[in-house]
Amino acid sequence: MNIKNKRVIIQLTNNPIPLPNDIWITCKSYEDLKKHLTFHPNSIILYTITNPEIDFKTIKHIRKKNYTAEFILITNTYNIETHKKLTTLGIFSIYHYSIHPKILELDIIEINNTQKTHQETLEQRANQVLDTDIYISYKNIIQSQSPKHILIIEDDKQLRNKISQHLIRKSYICYDTDNIQTALAYSQDHKIDTIILDLELPDTTGDSHIKALSKAAPNAAIIILTAYKEYELLTKCINLGAHDFITKPFIPTTLTDSIIGSHGLIKLKEKY
Repeated sequence: MNIKNKRVIIQLTNNPIPLPNDIWITCKSYEDLKKHLTFHPNSIILYTITNPEIDFKTIKHIRKKNYTAEFILITNTYNIETHKKLTTLGIFSIYHYSIHPKILELDIIEINNTQKTHQETLEQRANQVLDTDIYISYKNIIQSQSPKHILIIEDDKQLRNKISQHLIRKSYICYDTDNIQTALAYSQDHKIDTIILDLELPDTTGDSHIKALSKAAPNAAIIILTAYKEYELLTKCINLGAHDFITKPFIPTTLTDSIIGSHGLIKLKEKY
């Protein structure tokens, strides 16, 4: 098996399907399943349907609370109405119990080899579900996780435009500039959630302005862009108030993950 990122497999059933070469846990109750999901939220859940009405409510509850877990449903009967209801939850892997384990293995391999960030998974879930309650829940999470107003301070116009275009596609509102003076003015005139700061600006260094930017936008996460891993300087930036740094060149998802992660760190510090 060629698997990039193996997940734990949780089987909710009295008759587990043997899945060699995989990490799997068997549980016989919803309470057991909830306990295991606490420790393995990114699991693949093999869920055996025994009572369609009760199971639909249970799966919906799990789906609403945990968008990272993947479902593969196993059933002893085929009922088109039950299948239709389950697909409204964004679940499309539904098999009869007689299925050969090798077919399940192929499904599991495909899930494990799909590389998505939490944000991308959440957005995909929101696009797949037809259940209004879950859809609203996912959209609320997306809105709460996505700081909207981004200030980009980067003297490389091509890179600045590339960053801005990527973030706009992700529904962010972007302001960009190549100098600190304009950046400070933007920070005073707009509610900035995130500042992306190039460390190597012409005639100055970005670290010398972190305190001023933090004062102008006190609730903003500051993410440093740098072409060099100068750890003493980067440590200084973190001590001055920066929340993360990214080394150039980088892929766009690295930046969006950093934005979400930096704000998660801010919320954690506020909590404790």
